[in-house]
Amino acid sequence: LVHPVDPITLNIPHYLTIIKTQMDLGIIERKLMGSNSAKPETNPNITRYFSVEEFVSDVWLVFSNCITFNGPDHVIAQAGKHVKAIFDK
Repeated sequence: LVHPVDPITLNIPHYLTIIKTQMDLGIIERKLMGSNSAKPETNPNITRYFSVEEFVSDVWLVFSNCITFNGPDHVIAQAGKHVKAIFDK
């Protein structure tokens, strides 16, 4: 979850045909760091969040990708659903 899924290393070459928009906690962290209002990011190439809704959408995408790729009954997907429920609270 902290790094993008590496389909080659994980031997899942079909991953990118199933998951169209990758998201991981590392990307979210970088976007959060670029969104620091106390130290605004001036580099236009650094992505950042402009709203809470954008942040929430990316977090949900991590969980959605997990369920989409693994299937809703897979143990990893079940763990993702649990963490999403905690996040949503």
